[in-house]
Amino acid sequence: MEAVMSRDFVKRTLLLAVAALALAVSGAARAADDLAWDPAVTRGVLPNGMAYFIMKNAKPEKRVEFRLLVRAGSVHETDAQQGIAHFIEHMGFNGTEHFAAGELIEYFESVGVEFGPDTNAYTSFDHTMYMLSLPVEPEPLEKGLLAMRDYAGGMLFLPEEVEKEKGVVLEELRLGRDMHTRIIEKALGIALKGSRYAERMPIGKKENIEAFDPALCKEFYAANYRPDNMAFVAVGDIDPKDMEQKIKDTFGTLPRPDQDFELTVFKDVPHDDLYAGIVTDRELPLSMIFVTYTREPSPVRTQNDYRSQLAETLAVNIYNKRLEEITLSGNAPFKEAYGSADWSMKGFDVVTAYAQTDMKKERAALERLMTEIERMRRHGALEQELEEVKSDMAESLRVAVAEKDKRESAPLAGNIAMSWFNGEPFLEVTAEKALFDNLRDSISIDDIRRAIEDVFAPVNMAALMILPEFQKSLYKEKDIVAAVEAASGADIPAYARQEAVKTTDYSKLVPGKIADRKEFRDTGVTAVTFDNGLRVLIKPTDFQEDEILFRGFAPGGVLHETPSDRGVGRLAIDAWTTGGTAELDSVQIGRLMSGKSISIHAMGRENFSLGGATVNKDFEETLQWLRDYLDTPGYRDEAVAKIKSLTIDMIKQSEADQTGSFRLEMTRQLCPGHPMSYMPSVEQVERITPDQLRAAHRLATAPANMEFTFVGNLDVEKTIALTARYLGSLPARDAAALAPDIMRCDMPEGLTKRVIRRGIEPRTQIAVLFAAPPVDSPDAASTDELG
Repeated sequence: MEAVMSRDFVKRTLLLAVAALALAVSGAARAADDLAWDPAVTRGVLPNGMAYFIMKNAKPEKRVEFRLLVRAGSVHETDAQQGIAHFIEHMGFNGTEHFAAGELIEYFESVGVEFGPDTNAYTSFDHTMYMLSLPVEPEPLEKGLLAMRDYAGGMLFLPEEVEKEKGVVLEELRLGRDMHTRIIEKALGIALKGSRYAERMPIGKKENIEAFDPALCKEFYAANYRPDNMAFVAVGDIDPKDMEQKIKDTFGTLPRPDQDFELTVFKDVPHDDLYAGIVTDRELPLSMIFVTYTREPSPVRTQNDYRSQLAETLAVNIYNKRLEEITLSGNAPFKEAYGSADWSMKGFDVVTAYAQTDMKKERAALERLMTEIERMRRHGALEQELEEVKSDMAESLRVAVAEKDKRESAPLAGNIAMSWFNGEPFLEVTAEKALFDNLRDSISIDDIRRAIEDVFAPVNMAALMILPEFQKSLYKEKDIVAAVEAASGADIPAYARQEAVKTTDYSKLVPGKIADRKEFRDTGVTAVTFDNGLRVLIKPTDFQEDEILFRGFAPGGVLHETPSDRGVGRLAIDAWTTGGTAELDSVQIGRLMSGKSISIHAMGRENFSLGGATVNKDFEETLQWLRDYLDTPGYRDEAVAKIKSLTIDMIKQSEADQTGSFRLEMTRQLCPGHPMSYMPSVEQVERITPDQLRAAHRLATAPANMEFTFVGNLDVEKTIALTARYLGSLPARDAAALAPDIMRCDMPEGLTKRVIRRGIEPRTQIAVLFAAPPVDSPDAASTDELG
């Protein structure tokens, strides 16, 4: 019932676009490789040149995932063809050798498969992927393979269907013209100046799309959709030998062209000078900094390759931990900051440093990003830092090995396809863990320093300020250059920190007594209520080998807000874990959790909720942290200031963005006056204090108001004993009461019209809203059928 800007906004700008620039590589085997493919993957190449990969995987049962990857995207288009790779992807659903236009969608939806060009395919700069998730039954399998075969070599490009689809794609182009797209296009034009990636957005150009005809489609299709430029992947609850024969029978009929295929690999244009640029947009309400580096690719094919990338990964993780610490220091020039390295590309690797900041702090934010890079270049890292990131990686691999038989087929299929695409082996997880364990101790502080020097080498470098348009006069490109140079010439001391120590003594806790216990045998749930009023639901499962999921919630949040304190409940939730505990801040807590599988995060709007995941060996410590967050939350000034600033950015974005303001107004019209229908104003957020947040937290999280659910590979009696000790022992206090009908939403009577004028692109969004009966009403089912 609310309209908000996604916190992933920044990833949808330059970082998202750059991360998508994976360049195609040859799928041929390389004799020098000493990293082996997972032996569970059956691999082969058909006589016509098509590569195929098959893996048996039982989750989900009786399902299979198909992927067809074509090494063709927008960078492979001529000037006249711009947008045609994406257009051809659409045409795969509009008439092929074995399926008339619309027949594919009709059939697959009839067997419960979501189907359509936006669901089952995508086109990027350098590849196109077709995807199918099917039941393992004879007819769907046969038709699924035939559909994939037709994408690969049986599209018809009927004139009437080409004309119809042009309208669909032009509408997609129009609807996609928003602030995010404009920023991406401008930023790529600076960061990757001179490369195809700065000139070839996958959606294409309006004038090109309008001119597409069957002949042009067939020209691109014949040049790129050929067996020796494709790979087919099948992962699921299947017999690999049987599937291999089906693949040979289905795809082996595709003819191999007379001439061998030579894939064109497009690289970034090398440059020694810094590309400095300022990107502005009228609808952008916040400021961002991007620093990008491109370099020669470093595919992981040997143990030495793996070791080099491991050192780089550890180095970037240390850099990110330092940036996180700065954001919570109280005097940071940015609100969020991190580094990201992408090694998946054949033509070039991309490394990015990013920060989100306030107006007039952009230069300081850029200088600080560069200063922290320079600090690591000169002084390296602390042994404690290195051990922490090693421990985190070791624990991730330990869990991956424990859960390897419970992996979902869909991500496996995608990862196998991209491994072929990038010319790297798909590693068996146990073998990767063994390799990591063997290399772990050999990675030294000197390796981290060298990795930073390599990852952030000051060549092929671009630095961008992305600003609201009204700020464009604040800076010139020379200011960006000066900020980068200032860091390299500054006197920068080595990093120092205080070690985190937790002194909380849990030994004197008196476990809560069980006031009520119920067994729900039909669902396998055990429900326990302790004498402080807190309720626990326990559900043992074997979906994962060693995973425990949990969520605790207390009704409240924004529901307790009044017009005079709008935003307090929202921020009390958002700043809950960010503020740490009374004893430790969130950075110190992160250090103490290094090497452990403990994930705890706050969430919710109409309730205070703590959710996360852990494993059996860390379950008791997880409960200790949950107790601390409930009993002694931190709400530190620095953390609250950070959350307030991010919330203000979100509000400004929602008000400036067409989609955000549209959704927000819909909720206001649906339930006028209801707390869930409103965003706080910037002024209201600015007035909120940490004490208000502590009071809102205490009001909502009385034990009698709390319910926790634990699901996973756990023992019921042990779980009861541990939750009694750490949650059942929480001091009882009065619970905040909510009106019984607090979630009731009454639409206004009569016809209400509202017109919102936002945005600079020629696009319109329309919604017609009707009141519906409550979900428990006899008429609810009939209403659902209408939808």
